[in-house]
Amino acid sequence: MAIDRLTFVYDADGTLVGELRYVVGTLFGGEHCSLCDITHGRLRKRPDFLACATRIGLPIEYLHRNDLSGELADIARDHLPCVIAHDGDRVSLLLGGEALRPLHGDVAAFEALVADALAAADDALMPTLDRGDIELYYEIVGRGPRLLVFNGSGGSIDGSRPLIDMLAARCEVLVHDQRCLGRSGIPTAQPTMADYAADGAALLDHVGWETAMVFGISFGGMVAQELAVTWPERVERLALLCTSPGGDGGSSYPLHTLAAMEPADRARVSLHNLDTRFDAAWLEEHPTDRALVEMSAARAASKDPERQRGEVMQLEARRGHDVWDRLHRISCPTLVMCGEYDGLAPRANSEAIASRITHAELRSYQGGHMFIAQDRSASRDVLDFLAAPT
Repeated sequence: MAIDRLTFVYDADGTLVGELRYVVGTLFGGEHCSLCDITHGRLRKRPDFLACATRIGLPIEYLHRNDLSGELADIARDHLPCVIAHDGDRVSLLLGGEALRPLHGDVAAFEALVADALAAADDALMPTLDRGDIELYYEIVGRGPRLLVFNGSGGSIDGSRPLIDMLAARCEVLVHDQRCLGRSGIPTAQPTMADYAADGAALLDHVGWETAMVFGISFGGMVAQELAVTWPERVERLALLCTSPGGDGGSSYPLHTLAAMEPADRARVSLHNLDTRFDAAWLEEHPTDRALVEMSAARAASKDPERQRGEVMQLEARRGHDVWDRLHRISCPTLVMCGEYDGLAPRANSEAIASRITHAELRSYQGGHMFIAQDRSASRDVLDFLAAPT
């Protein structure tokens, strides 16, 4: 969760008598509210404050002390005037009078103070799991059957919102930024695929889910397989998208080799990995596919050095993926989904996975590695599978 709205509470009563008392008190050195100095001029809200409120970017409710009751009254009682933050149904003090009074009506200083307080509050609200060597950031969204989601190479929660929202329409989704990615930590020691799977199992323990369905896409599909062969009793249903078993069953393209290529070669291989049909002529005639390519390129380009270091560690762990000889341990209903034109995780690799799992069904779609966004039937099929009775 994150802060979604604010309440400004004035140290004055909102009744007509209260307003008159405040005006008279201000003129003659009596009643005074430092929050009112920031938000209002003599007769109306200050234009510079209205611009500040727009930049804050959150809905703001304005209350007087006589409007308060319940939890809001308890929070504000000793801190008037104040700014209160709302995180869903939770409320907390963001700024109290002790922080507002030294501002003496300075709107720019108030805006900076609010920005710092919001950043600190969001950090405090971040749900995390302490794994000893790192902190894992996670979210739970949606309602329905419980679903643990593993993202792909370089994937984060923030970068996968459309996919997460699609799954959350039918499921209660537990998703985390995998180690080395997003808002999760980067360890000092090189992680293994077993570490990534153990993070998922530890997260289930942390939120109190004994079992769950599991969804894994691309690299996340590899982690999902590792989890399912290690703790098969915890997996109710398994959805594996555009992924590979490793070993003699076939591996996905070795992404760790791209960094050493010349830029032109790297761009050509990356395009072929996304969809073997893609070339300049194809993308010119298929604007939706062109948008997918541009989105993928933009995501790859906008990484700071520390995130790049984390992604290198993830790709190194990926090199060791091999569950081929253990896939028979998976006994739950399994849907294996692939793109007909996937150059990164070819269809043959999905066929190999399905051949080793007793209750597996293989489905192929018109698309490449991002077929979930290219073939509309894919999202419908995976949601129907996850919603089916076990």
